[in-house]
Amino acid sequence: MKTKQMIFQAMAAMLFVFPLHAKSQIIYPRDSSYTLSPDTVNPGAPFVLHAYNKSFTCNTRFFNQNIQVNGDSVFLSFMDTTALTGIACINASFGPSFNMPSLKQGRYPVFISDLYYCPPGKICPLIPIRMPSFIGTLIVGQPAALQSVFAPRSLAAVFAGTRLNLSLRQVPTTAWYVEILSLSGRQMQSFQVEPQAGTFLSLPLHGPMDNGLYLVRVAVPGGIPRVLRVLKNN
Repeated sequence: MKTKQMIFQAMAAMLFVFPLHAKSQIIYPRDSSYTLSPDTVNPGAPFVLHAYNKSFTCNTRFFNQNIQVNGDSVFLSFMDTTALTGIACINASFGPSFNMPSLKQGRYPVFISDLYYCPPGKICPLIPIRMPSFIGTLIVGQPAALQSVFAPRSLAAVFAGTRLNLSLRQVPTTAWYVEILSLSGRQMQSFQVEPQAGTFLSLPLHGPMDNGLYLVRVAVPGGIPRVLRVLKNN
């Protein structure tokens, strides 16, 4: 429920900046192959976050950058336009920059929306609305200080038919939560798992799901969540 509220709030903010109307069309992001830089920062201090993408060049200009921090998730949006042409690009890394506020220690899944820009004086009868896309996890604090039962390489997830199988290196001693999300951050299914013996867990899916790439988010109350990309192809 908390994840749904975060997604709805982020989408509402995006539509406030770029209203949806009868001739709008929802489409997939331009390219989800973004690289966050930096991907690790110190807590309690503002910083600049770059979202590089190979589809951008030195001819691309970025504006209307917007930031939404909802709980332990970050939602970014921006517009872009090609202002120059015929210029050779020397640097290979280009993308929008965001002046981030200070964040508390933790791991923050980052989602981005590339909003469509209609230049002044141009008639744009069909306005594409690009849905948010998960682009990586921002670590706030030193990685060594963020170890938990769901630390890197301590958790594995795989779809097996109508079940989601999880393997843990350490078993949580309290109830924990599992969410299956779309790449845009929309919650598809959720589970509450009670403490149990053993490091292998097989969760039955609540209903049929299409094949594709999903995000599996695992967290304990008060702990640091982990987000894994998991492919379903069976």
